[in-house]
Amino acid sequence: MKVNGQSSIRSFMSVIPHSIEPNQELEDARKLMGRFGIRHLPVLSGGRVVGLLAERDLTYIKTLPGVQESALRVRDAMVYDPVIVSDQASLREVSQQMAEQHIGSVLVCDAQQHLVGIFTYVDALKALGQLP
Repeated sequence: MKVNGQSSIRSFMSVIPHSIEPNQELEDARKLMGRFGIRHLPVLSGGRVVGLLAERDLTYIKTLPGVQESALRVRDAMVYDPVIVSDQASLREVSQQMAEQHIGSVLVCDAQQHLVGIFTYVDALKALGQLP
């Protein structure tokens, strides 16, 4: 799909089949990510994006002394203000934003602010691989 002559992010994003709620146990998130081989898990409450949990966050939690991971909830480890882009944004502008902000993923929402996908550095590399 092209918007203003440029490929939209919707053409390159991964569609979101999985998400988690902030009150779920952190171990549930770890299992879900492992089962489906995903590194980023959107956190939704009432159908709205409230955060993002990355594999990096789970790894960091393990390194904290005295922290009982089994007592933690997703809300304890998630990023509360993930970067959200429009599904109409161009691949170019999203890639530039990710590079400038040094982030590995953005959540993609439609005009009604419903989560429709995620675009990660892996998706960016796949897009790059499609260049002539």
